[in-house]
Amino acid sequence: MTGDLRTKENALSLWKCRSDREDCIEQAALAIAAAGDYIDRVHLVLIPEQHLMDNASLRATRGRTPYRSFSRQHCDLTDLD
Repeated sequence: MTGDLRTKENALSLWKCRSDREDCIEQAALAIAAAGDYIDRVHLVLIPEQHLMDNASLRATRGRTPYRSFSRQHCDLTDLD
């Protein structure tokens, strides 16, 4: 999952989540929303991991969110050129 589809330093910020678990999707939405300065609408995009790995790599990174218990579910999709 991603909060926005902008890249930074050739990487896309993502949140790992099992799409078959509604509570995981809700937790990812909370992590994304909690990182903002104000409450706003959140749009989520679910992308199966196998679709990401053909031309890029996933690197585990700590998510920037006050929802600390979910911050380890963050990763960056790198090598996007």
